[in-house]
Amino acid sequence: PSRLRAIVDNVVTKNGDIADGVNDDSGGFWAKTGADLGCGMGCSGKAFRSCVGHLTGVDLSPEMVDKARELKCYDELVLGNVECVLRKKSTGSKPCKNKTHGALAYQKFNLIFACNVFVYIQDLRNVFYDIRQILDDDLGIFAFSAEFIDIDDEGEDDAEPYVLQSCARYAHKRWYLEKSAKEFGFITKAFEPSPLQRTYSGHRVYGVLVVLGVK
Repeated sequence: PSRLRAIVDNVVTKNGDIADGVNDDSGGFWAKTGADLGCGMGCSGKAFRSCVGHLTGVDLSPEMVDKARELKCYDELVLGNVECVLRKKSTGSKPCKNKTHGALAYQKFNLIFACNVFVYIQDLRNVFYDIRQILDDDLGIFAFSAEFIDIDDEGEDDAEPYVLQSCARYAHKRWYLEKSAKEFGFITKAFEPSPLQRTYSGHRVYGVLVVLGVK
């Protein structure tokens, strides 16, 4: 989380529009509102706390939410599935019974970040779409970590945009991450890959830290 925070800070410093959003009334925070998706026990929230005025943490595990609450770095904690709390309406034929469904869908955020979360989500398109809907149109930053394999099979009829590794973590195709970002109106501000000690079908698996903006 600390490395992703450093990359975000660098992007914010270079982006004059975002930097100008910090004023005397903001308490020094460039992001008035932020959301930590898959916050766990709060390590990522702790890393980003100093740049966010009001920080909301989201996690599926009641135990993790309790631990995050003990850390006292969140202004609000939501218990629920990340995909569920982001979506205004259920994608299925039946309404979602989760009490926190759409909990973030009617708010606006300057910063949304997700550390070690997307490796457990197969298809990221809905997540990218929903995040774009609630991200501020002027100062919005979306930062996340992921794993990818660099296979240039886009356009092939049987090309899946992700693979499930033996460690039960998804690695997405690089073209899929880049295409999804562009499709939903994001601009890539930083894409920092690093090789992992893993391969899939002979292809190197990379970890990547990504920062996306809206302008």
